[in-house]
Amino acid sequence: DHQQSITIYKYLPRSLHSPICLCPISSPWGVCSPCGHAYCRGCWDQLTASHCSGQQRNRGNNKPSCAVCKTVCKEFVAVYLDVDDADRDETISELQEEVCCKDMLLTQLYKSKLEMKDEVCKFKRTVCEKEAELEQIYSDLCESNEKNCQLEEEVVRQLKNLVVKNKVIGKLRNNIQQQQREAQLQQQVRQSQQQAKQSKQQARQSEELVRQRNAKLKKERRLSQHQMRELQSEKQRYEAEKIAQFRCGICSSIVPSFNFWASGCCSKLFCGECLINCGTIIVCQYVDCQQPIRTHPGSSSPVGWTQNHPFTKKLIEDCAPSCYGCKKNIPKSEFDAHRLACPALNKGLDSLFANEKSAVDSGNIVDEGI
Repeated sequence: DHQQSITIYKYLPRSLHSPICLCPISSPWGVCSPCGHAYCRGCWDQLTASHCSGQQRNRGNNKPSCAVCKTVCKEFVAVYLDVDDADRDETISELQEEVCCKDMLLTQLYKSKLEMKDEVCKFKRTVCEKEAELEQIYSDLCESNEKNCQLEEEVVRQLKNLVVKNKVIGKLRNNIQQQQREAQLQQQVRQSQQQAKQSKQQARQSEELVRQRNAKLKKERRLSQHQMRELQSEKQRYEAEKIAQFRCGICSSIVPSFNFWASGCCSKLFCGECLINCGTIIVCQYVDCQQPIRTHPGSSSPVGWTQNHPFTKKLIEDCAPSCYGCKKNIPKSEFDAHRLACPALNKGLDSLFANEKSAVDSGNIVDEGI
C-alpha cells in the first residue's frame, strides 16, 4: 500500500535517464527524497556504497547526498513502472482531483481555524479586559467598603456625641423653662402691680369725672333756670309788644294776624272791617300821616294792598314769635297750640327738667334755691 501511494504520488514519465550512468531508467527505479531526482537501482546502490565506504561519512553526513544537487537524502523511495492503463490513469486523475479538493478543504479549514484563533484571541483579549475591569471594580468596591466602614464608625461616633448633646440640651431646656416660669411669675407680679396702680388711677379719674360732672350739672341747672326766666320774660314782653302793635288804627281793636292791612305811607295797621266800612277813600289816622288809602267798595281788601305786600310780609315776620325748639316763625294765634304740639321744644324742656330732677334726687347737686 505504501509503495502504491508513493507510485501514485511520484508518477513520472518513461523518458528519464539516471544522472550517474546516463542510461534510461528501467524498473525498478527510485526517487531521492526530498529533492525528487530519480536514479536507477544500480546507480543508487553505487551511491549508497560510496557513502558507506566513508567518502561522505567523513564529512559528518550520516545519509547519502544526491549526486545532482548534493541534498542530503532522507529517504529513497522505490518506484515500479507499469504499463499504461487508461482506467488507472482516470482513477488517478480523479484521486488527484479529490486530493486537490481535500487540499482546498484543508486550506479552508486551516483558514477557518486561523479565523477561529483570531476570534478566540479577540475573545481572550475581551475576557482579559473584562477581568481587568472586574479587578478595578473589585478594588473600587474594596475601597468603598473601607470608606463605608469608616463612615459607619464616624456615624456611630456622631450618634454617641448626639446622645451626649441631647442630654446636655435637655438639661439646658429644663433650666430655660424654669427661668421662663420664674420670669412669667415676675411679669405677672409686675402686671398685677401695674393693674393695681391703673385701678387706683382709674378710681381717681372717676372721682375727678364725678366732680366735673357735678360741676357741669350745677352749671347747666343754673343756666336752665336762667334761660327759663329769660324765656318767660321774653314771652311776656313779646306778647305785650304784639298786643300794642296789632291794633287797628281806626277802631283801636286788636287785629288778628290773618286780617290786618298796612298802609303804604306810614305802615299803619287797619282791620279789614274798618277798611270796608269806611268807603272808597279813607285817610291814614296813624300819628300825623293823613295820607289817603284808596279802596274799592264791597272788596275785602284795599286796592294795591294785600297780605303778600313786601312790607306786610316783613311786618308779619318781625312781629310773629319764633319757636325755640324748631326755630320756625309761628303766628301769634297759633303759638300756644304749636308750643304744646312741637316735639323739639317739649323734648328739650323734658330732658332739661329730667336732668335737673335726677341730679337733685341723687344728691350730687345741692339745690341752692336759684
